[in-house]
Amino acid sequence: MKILHVMAGGKHGGAETACIDMVLAMHEAGQDVALVTRDNPRNERLKAAGITVYSLPFGGVIDIYTRFALTRIIKRFKPDIVQSWMSRASAKTPRWRGSMGIPAYKVVSRLGGYYSLKYFKNTDFFTTITPLIKTYLEENGVAPDNVRHINNFAETEAADARPPVRLKIFRRAPRCCWVWAAFINPRRLIFWRARGGIARCVCVDRRGSPARADRGSFNR
Repeated sequence: MKILHVMAGGKHGGAETACIDMVLAMHEAGQDVALVTRDNPRNERLKAAGITVYSLPFGGVIDIYTRFALTRIIKRFKPDIVQSWMSRASAKTPRWRGSMGIPAYKVVSRLGGYYSLKYFKNTDFFTTITPLIKTYLEENGVAPDNVRHINNFAETEAADARPPVRLKIFRRAPRCCWVWAAFINPRRLIFWRARGGIARCVCVDRRGSPARADRGSFNR
């Protein structure tokens, strides 16, 4: 099977690491894979394994070059599946059309957050890293048969064992204090509770209720 991965991504990130690991794993399993992404030192791992990597800018709204160049890459590679990662790559990925002159392919988008569905107009199928994101898609009109929950996976690098270090911010914390923080994604809020130098984290989902803390559904 021919699979073209499309990752805009930043210099560092969990999705970026998972993407590289997945491309390598598919390659080792005998699949014909390639990656379209921004220029980044992490791409050297793929090139060293003999995997083709295409570099595109993945700019903002005025960046029309990336979509044009990505379409040309798809026409040359002739994939069975185009797997886009997160919102920007998905927004830049074209849906198959007969005028492209190549066999039909499907666009599969992988989500690690509650992105607006306006970025996924060309997506045929979805995979999500948590059950709650899957539920979010279904609640917003995605057919259940078109979305699957598949956890992220990643290998860890060996490190020297060191004793735990307490953060100084908690050393002088009051007996009980609450600090509220909203991340870039407004649908997820994090409440930190400092007590006796130990931080506890509670994730609140988009509906205002605490996410279940079991491993399968807790959004980190």
